[in-house]
Amino acid sequence: MAPIKIWELCAADRQRVWSPFCWAARLAVIHKGLDYETVPWKFTEKEKLQAASGQGLVPIIEDNGKVVNDSFAIAQYLERTYPDRPTLFGGPGGEAASLFVKNWMMLTAVKPMLQPLMAVDIHSLLADDDKAYFREQREKRFGKKLEEVCPEGERPAKLAAFKAALEPLRATLDAQPFLGGEKPLYTDIIVFSFFMTTRSVSATKLLDADDPVHAWRERMLDAYGGRKAVGYPV
Repeated sequence: MAPIKIWELCAADRQRVWSPFCWAARLAVIHKGLDYETVPWKFTEKEKLQAASGQGLVPIIEDNGKVVNDSFAIAQYLERTYPDRPTLFGGPGGEAASLFVKNWMMLTAVKPMLQPLMAVDIHSLLADDDKAYFREQREKRFGKKLEEVCPEGERPAKLAAFKAALEPLRATLDAQPFLGGEKPLYTDIIVFSFFMTTRSVSATKLLDADDPVHAWRERMLDAYGGRKAVGYPV
């Protein structure tokens, strides 16, 4: 069987993947134990992606002639196509819970805290021809200059707010090793994908060493080979 192709959003270093949704797709493929190869992609290469998938967003996977886009749809596809491989969801309830976790992370921790914290770091790592696009899009989103999104003096408060937003995660991981219970499931992958992204783009220490979330992240790095990826020490 040919390896699955995963199209991923990259920085100037094409091995540096900085989209959490692309990380979620790759981690889901790894979870299933499937062979894969990556196709690094930049914002300014939209025509290549359009030709491959008929749309302009990553991640996409190509699997035996089938093209699937959107990280959650990719996980659903992998679960249904490879039922004999380790389960991503553990059943319909796990699939529904994964959608909640995805929305919870985005709305409570990522958009209000992580995106502002990482904006300048991401910009600094992009290829020159991607920087203008990224700046334009992010400044439109935040309504201010990129450098004003999270100035140095505001970073400690933003970081503290991020840690506080993780309290439900912390309480859960204080009681069990993974969100999926004794073994990781796609709920774990969703949250971990954001930490893989921050590891890729920033040296900012997001977690204290005695935090249960830190211990969980270490287990996830071990389980999915995350330390091999290009990134900063965490």
